[in-house]
Amino acid sequence: MTDEYVEQLVYEHELMFYPYAPIGVLHNQGRWPFPKYRYSLVACARWETRYIAEWLNYHRQLGVDHVYLYCNDDDPTELYREILPFLEGDQPFVTFYHFGFVGLQTQMYFHFLRNHSHETQWYMALDIDEFLCIKDANSLPEFMKRFPRDMDVVYFNWLLYGHNNFEKRPDGDVLSQYTRREPYVGVFTKIMVKTRSFPYCEFFNNHEAPIMHTLEGVNPKLKMRTVLNEEVTDYYNNFPDSAWNYMKADDRWIKMLSVAYIAHFTMKSKEDYDLRAKRSAVGVFVTQKSWAAMSDEARAEHGRLTNREEDYFLRDYWKKYLSYAWDYSILPPTRWPLISEGKPANQSSTNQKCSTRKAAGFLVSGRLYAIAQSQTEPQHDPWWEIDLQDTYRIHEVRLFNRLDTTLNLMSNFVIKSSEDNAFWIARHEKKDEMVFGGADGSPYCWVNTEGFQARWIRIELPGARRVLCLDQVQIFGERM
Repeated sequence: MTDEYVEQLVYEHELMFYPYAPIGVLHNQGRWPFPKYRYSLVACARWETRYIAEWLNYHRQLGVDHVYLYCNDDDPTELYREILPFLEGDQPFVTFYHFGFVGLQTQMYFHFLRNHSHETQWYMALDIDEFLCIKDANSLPEFMKRFPRDMDVVYFNWLLYGHNNFEKRPDGDVLSQYTRREPYVGVFTKIMVKTRSFPYCEFFNNHEAPIMHTLEGVNPKLKMRTVLNEEVTDYYNNFPDSAWNYMKADDRWIKMLSVAYIAHFTMKSKEDYDLRAKRSAVGVFVTQKSWAAMSDEARAEHGRLTNREEDYFLRDYWKKYLSYAWDYSILPPTRWPLISEGKPANQSSTNQKCSTRKAAGFLVSGRLYAIAQSQTEPQHDPWWEIDLQDTYRIHEVRLFNRLDTTLNLMSNFVIKSSEDNAFWIARHEKKDEMVFGGADGSPYCWVNTEGFQARWIRIELPGARRVLCLDQVQIFGERM
């Protein structure tokens, strides 16, 4: 018996059990193997290339371990190119597929259930315009710890976000720009499902079941809870009336706002009513054509509802996440605007073949060279000063030392301020004899949160035969 014949027999055996069990369970003698992932997302993406990286990064930092991404574009090349960084390494964050039948979302989900559901303990089917929002934990693993161990399904309700009155989609991230939403959580849900509990056979025989929203119609005996950790049964029975009654009772549709929900960015501009219809030609997406058929009055009313409340939670959450980029900065971050670059400056003397004003101006050029761009003659109490041309509250002064030789010339100095260029106040004195750097990422930084009021700032070196030499000076503050 040849290897090819054995492989064919195994393949035929697997196909015979296609309706009955995931392939990973078949390969493990009918037992569920230990999963590689705790929490995974399954997503169908069509025309979502420009938003996919933000969506993936957001859910990865939220605690999602893996994403099974099904590209439903006619040509998968653009989306594939965008997600290449997520496919690299021994443990890639994304498993990527192209599914060429437009709108057959059910078959994409079943492909995941058959081929990959054994790899993860929990999964959720989520679209690219939907963001899992966990308000009080900011962590999916922490949030899930509050539920009973024998639970099968968690219901997350939709919260619709509006177009923020954009006529056309702006460039940039979704979370940074869309801050308006409806005033309360709605009745439609997405579900987090324990994969071992998924009724595989029942779903194969009922492909019309909306398994991304509920499993009640497939197996009503599953243990299901809302994000409020309340048991829920018959939520979708007599929908939406029963669901509305449940949500309004005890103000659940308000309470969920402070716990968790699915932030659904349905419309990203006023032209999206037509764009959604063009994207959604056939299959399960065909119902999206109704958006284009809406009257101007209906569109305006939908816009008023979904833009009613201002909500900065996701915007600020995403902004904080992106701020971690400063952790990789060669120079330390600052909280205040730079106010010194290009402003007129002067110094007590110069050893360069130019005026003292021109020499002093080199230090606020905005260019680092790691050398002394300006240097005074050896003298008593040499100084460099800048006219900020207006009164500011000064919060930070940075001095970038030369890195070629004689770094110790700037070991001690005084920072002074003035409002009239006549009366000077000493604001800070360095006298520890310690050298500091500059372009290497270690300039001398004087920081004061309270700040002081000034128009002129002076750097002075007390003592005889001192030489003031620096690469660059930066001053940060706020206009008074």
